[in-house]
Amino acid sequence: MQVRKGVLELCILNALAKDERYGYESSGLVAIPGLGVTEGTLYPLLSRLRVQNLISARLEESPEGPARKYYALTPQGKSDGDNE
Repeated sequence: MQVRKGVLELCILNALAKDERYGYESSGLVAIPGLGVTEGTLYPLLSRLRVQNLISARLEESPEGPARKYYALTPQGKSDGDNE
């Protein structure tokens, strides 16, 4: 279980390496068979990475519905990724 969590964290950090993204878009993991990524897995993980100051979050109004939360790497998240 811990290995899966670590893999998911690395995948999310890697997905955010070039640009900020929102929700499921931030992971790109939904389509990977066997990982079982759901909202119940993804959003707590994003929250944990934010608390660790590896990613930041901001809300942006959407003309097509509710506001979206966008995630981006922080400087610490970028440097931690370089050290791994």
